[in-house]
Amino acid sequence: MPVRVFSEDEKKEIREKLLSVGFPMLQEYGLVHMSIPKIAAAAGIGTGTFYRFFKSKEEYIYQLIVYRREMLLSKVITEDIRNGKRKLSKDEVRHVIELLIDRQNSVYANLSLTDKAKLFEYVDAFSPDIEKERQILEALFKYMDHPKETIDLPVLFNLIKILTISSQARNELHPQGYDRTMKLLVDLILNLIYD
Repeated sequence: MPVRVFSEDEKKEIREKLLSVGFPMLQEYGLVHMSIPKIAAAAGIGTGTFYRFFKSKEEYIYQLIVYRREMLLSKVITEDIRNGKRKLSKDEVRHVIELLIDRQNSVYANLSLTDKAKLFEYVDAFSPDIEKERQILEALFKYMDHPKETIDLPVLFNLIKILTISSQARNELHPQGYDRTMKLLVDLILNLIYD
């Protein structure tokens, strides 16, 4: 059977469909039970077509994280901020950080520690990479109102990871102190960013 050749517009549309169905499926099934046939069916394509866009479910999840991050940031970084008319306030930056642990918005918050370990094993992009992380945050820093001139980036990156890992291990933490603990971690992150 001949392989269908997709136009660039069709490729973009299929990729968008695949990524748009991923987050609700992750929330419903979790990574383990979120199969490639389920993802493909939800996007209205065949399983073989899925593999023309992503090598594995793990690579797909990585791309889903990137897709969701860009989508969330586009909601937070509004037109007036992009045009330089104003900067993100400290409270808005707090909101961005809190989105990392919000199960309704964040891929990370819907992954278990076991899921994350599997992703680390199969996708190199999950390995700690200070330069890549620096580029991501520096893109955000330019929209922020008066961040510190010098920020201890390795510590900042580690605290952000501790925050997301804590959200993934929520069931292992004391529920009576969970919200206060997360608020303290967010406060620590903000203290590193602002004077």
